[in-house]
Amino acid sequence: MEKTDSRDRIIAVAIAEFADKGKAGARMERIAHEAGVNKAMLYYYFSSKDTLYYEALKAVFGIIMDKQRYLARTSGTIRSRIHEIVNHIIETGQAHPEYIRLIMHEILSSEQNLATIAKELSPDQAVPYTTGIATMLIEGQEQGLIRSGDILQIAISIIALCFFHTLWFPLIKAMWHAADLDEAAFVECRKAYIMDLLENGLISERDGVNESESNR
Repeated sequence: MEKTDSRDRIIAVAIAEFADKGKAGARMERIAHEAGVNKAMLYYYFSSKDTLYYEALKAVFGIIMDKQRYLARTSGTIRSRIHEIVNHIIETGQAHPEYIRLIMHEILSSEQNLATIAKELSPDQAVPYTTGIATMLIEGQEQGLIRSGDILQIAISIIALCFFHTLWFPLIKAMWHAADLDEAAFVECRKAYIMDLLENGLISERDGVNESESNR
């Protein structure tokens, strides 16, 4: 148990370090210190900075994707599941902005870790269907509950709508001359507007009919 706790603690500290400094600027000594382990213990679990970076990125990607896959497969209408996914993506970004920063560091680099991780976490699925959103959208289209369109483009659009404000909130405040803009209130408003946009542009009016009524 202690070994597992130490490894998890190292990963958590590494996520914050890599998100703040990027891989090039991160320091293994600092990670070891913040995690409360010596360097020998750090290198026992992770043989190099590259290995630790990869595992930290994999942990973040797994946390985000696993919950989306779970929500996409739960019972309920397509509308309710999309609503839960929108809430999850936005709330994860608010609670853990370091996750988003780490992913952005990776995206802006020339490496291909995320594609490798996606395939590793879902070896039997073809990217982009690892998100879970795509599987749900296909189901919705087959049932006539989601408007026709390219599944990849729809999935990317939903994710982008939910993540954009997390990355650009300081710029949003500056552009709108709203230095006193309350972020919590803005986020709640953001959720409502995203769902309104999806309700009117993506989800068929048929969805939302409860199961007992649809089976009559």
